[in-house]
Amino acid sequence: MFHATTILACKGEKKAVIGGDGQVTFGTTVLKSNA
Repeated sequence: MFHATTILACKGEKKAVIGGDGQVTFGTTVLKSNA
């Protein structure tokens, strides 16, 4: 589960992009620690 202030995700046929504002975590892994 993602936990963040804001999550924006876009998925195409071959690519996927995800962005977050502030700290972004996936389970117990911090993907982005600051804004």
